[in-house]
Amino acid sequence: MTSGRIMQGVDSRMLPFRKSLKPMVVYLGCPVRSSLDVLGKKWTMLILYTMGFMNVNRFNQMRTYIPEVTPSVLAKRLKQLERAGYVKRISRNSRRRPIWALTEKGKDTVPIIARLIAHSSKWRADELFEDRVPKEIWQIFPKQTIGGDFEIRVT
Repeated sequence: MTSGRIMQGVDSRMLPFRKSLKPMVVYLGCPVRSSLDVLGKKWTMLILYTMGFMNVNRFNQMRTYIPEVTPSVLAKRLKQLERAGYVKRISRNSRRRPIWALTEKGKDTVPIIARLIAHSSKWRADELFEDRVPKEIWQIFPKQTIGGDFEIRVT
């Protein structure tokens, strides 16, 4: 049995995966941990949600949607996301403040966020909806495109 310790140099094919989930490649590290190094930081997923689902692209607009985050933390997270390639800063001219946009890598987080929305809508309905009734993703976003570029497809 494996422990919760980081397993460096371990052949991932030799780990006790269920047969149907056994990877056919050798991981150098844990792929979930690798993603969470960036996406797991506090406020990061809410920033990406605000950009991808609410089509918010300016700093002060983000603060309106996420009032709990301080300006310094928001600026820090945006810089981290930019360095990691999830967002890009677009300056129209020197007078206007920049707008932020999701990169291709950032857009790849939208289905992940949609699944989080689907999960909470089903399992935390009592906290999310007035009627406290669980909802399916298609009930929340019926035939909608999110953020101008993303289509929710129910499978």
